[in-house]
Amino acid sequence: MVELHRDGELIDRHDEVYFDMLGEVLERLIDDGRWRLIGVSVIDAKASRQRQAVPA
Repeated sequence: MVELHRDGELIDRHDEVYFDMLGEVLERLIDDGRWRLIGVSVIDAKASRQRQAVPA
């Protein structure tokens, strides 16, 4: 049995989870897909202008 708890509350439960199913069950429980989103933050606009390609 595999259970997902958040702040002490049972969110989801899967009974009869066998070893060969464990990875797939854990993926469904904990992967919300946010890892697929890419975030870009400009820290300093001046620093980005200084990093220009040097002509060969």
